[in-house]
Amino acid sequence: TVIIAGLGGDSIAAILEYDWQKSGSFKRFILQPMSRAGVLRKCLADRGWPIAEEKLVMENEQYFPIIISQPGSQPYQLDELEAEIGPQILQSNDKIKRGLIVSYVEKYGKVYRNLIRSTQPENHVLAQKYLEMIQRLEVILDASHGKRY
Repeated sequence: TVIIAGLGGDSIAAILEYDWQKSGSFKRFILQPMSRAGVLRKCLADRGWPIAEEKLVMENEQYFPIIISQPGSQPYQLDELEAEIGPQILQSNDKIKRGLIVSYVEKYGKVYRNLIRSTQPENHVLAQKYLEMIQRLEVILDASHGKRY
């Protein structure tokens, strides 16, 4: 088992990508990105390394994912929310997840409000994408707790 922790997801991805053959010679990876976890998840998906397990921890009011993966050869797709938050985290029934999702609803809400005020038509298309992500997260929040935050 290889543990890579305390770096950004982009740095962890770069370490794995540097030599996929060498990386693939290990059985299991425990990866703990401090930031940009979406970059790492997309890298794993593109290479076909499944996310066997993913947990969310909170320390000093910050959220950190712990991703367990292993070498694989079946590339798969993650949508934007799955890449950003984590497919297993989105599906989990975990109290820590709820706080993370609420923070994403707030973050995406700010982006949406700024885009919708724009006079550029392409920003309105992008605003719609953010609105759809917010709505999807709100459904997850409602399902995981029975009521809105």
